Amino acid sequence: MIIRRIYDPELIREVARLDWDNIAADNQSNFDEFLPDVNADRFFGGFVAGEIIGIVMLKDKDEHTAAHIITVPEKKAYAYILAKRALNHAKMPVQTEIPDNYLNVIKFAEYLGFKEIGRRKEGWVKNGIAGDLIIMRLI
Repeated sequence: MIIRRIYDPELIREVARLDWDNIAADNQSNFDEFLPDVNADRFFGGFVAGEIIGIVMLKDKDEHTAAHIITVPEKKAYAYILAKRALNHAKMPVQTEIPDNYLNVIKFAEYLGFKEIGRRKEGWVKNGIAGDLIIMRLI
């Protein structure tokens, strides 16, 4: 697998579109309004045989780097390698927030080495139902 930084917003949108209905909260804009800022945020793509298999977005905050991982559904087998390699590009401690009902994503984050450090009560609303966001940090 080759990991490289991506500067093409349309390639990022192409991958994000595949899982948008699952990852977008009710208060987020619709997909047509999603415009990745490739200058402010860093996007790393994983490529196998020239084909993109997923993207890791790293967004530097005041005290941590926020991470979001999106993989092409048929290529989830590569998610661990993509995440491990791309997260090495973080400039600060890596943190993510995961809805508490996304148990498979929480387990994946734990497998990567993330640990729960807190919760945002009712920080996520999807289909009109509020849930907690689990705040996890890569240890």
